[in-house]
Amino acid sequence: MRKALAALLAIVFFLVFPFGLVATGVQTVLLNPGFYKSQLVKNNVYAKSYAFISSALGESKQFSRDIPLSSAEMEQVLREVLPADFMQRQTETAIDGFFAWLGSSDPAPRVNISLGEVKARMPRAIAAAIERKLMQLPPCAPGQRLRENEMPQCLPVGVNVETLKVYAAPEILRVGQEMANVLPDNVNLAEVFAKATNGDRNAQPALASLKQFVGTFKLASIVVYAALAVLLLLIGALAYGPAGPAFKWVGMTLLVSGLLYFLFFLSAHFIGLGLVEQSVGSGLHQTQGVVAATFVGLSSSIVLDFITRLYVESGIAAAVGLVLFVVGRRF
Repeated sequence: MRKALAALLAIVFFLVFPFGLVATGVQTVLLNPGFYKSQLVKNNVYAKSYAFISSALGESKQFSRDIPLSSAEMEQVLREVLPADFMQRQTETAIDGFFAWLGSSDPAPRVNISLGEVKARMPRAIAAAIERKLMQLPPCAPGQRLRENEMPQCLPVGVNVETLKVYAAPEILRVGQEMANVLPDNVNLAEVFAKATNGDRNAQPALASLKQFVGTFKLASIVVYAALAVLLLLIGALAYGPAGPAFKWVGMTLLVSGLLYFLFFLSAHFIGLGLVEQSVGSGLHQTQGVVAATFVGLSSSIVLDFITRLYVESGIAAAVGLVLFVVGRRF
């Protein structure tokens, strides 16, 4: 009777075991800010961001009505104003702030980034971009003259580029400084998100629901861990005796559960790759190629690393079970 009850509890353990794996995986991976930081670096997102930001801005944008820049020129300005190490620091600060809010009692998140360095670099970066444009100016047509307080549209006969730079210097500095002055010193991304989704009534409740879900999930995880521990203790207590030592029964339970779920999640690792790429790719079919490729790569990496965590945990459980089973056989 005791062995039959122990076998029944082992079946229950097998059914509850995947919830414990997912709970551990979610808390150590999906709810771990360090995981997302490493994913951004691993997928080279910071280096790729210049291309898709400039692509999103369009092929020909203007800092003023007289200074059109191509996507390539815009990308160069972005690299000077937003160095990769700066973007990484600010992004990681934002990630830490968001996850800190998830675990706090604050009703609304404060995800601040500093733009002080951007404002300091912008005038010089804009000036350098304009000076590069001056190098490409065509010669002035007969009778065409430069207008005071406006960017030159042509290179007058007999005037070299260096002289023209001196002539245009006040306008160059004005444009760069005006752009820098428009930017605030700090930005709360949560407020930006709230303003951007002002017309979407589901945006703010979605954040509140996410915060509530995370808190509930953590409590539920504790319950699952406790249930698994109690089940193992009961299996060991019921099976203990000359015919079936506790180590042997507990070990067999862990070995079978861990091995079967190891094979399941290992298969899901390879199947999931194609599904993620297909689903994310179809959702971004109208998006710029570089943006779509980046998001597909990042999404695939996150999902596959999470699944990897699950089958590694399953494998560890199976290995521990095998050791306990071998020890139990020696009793």
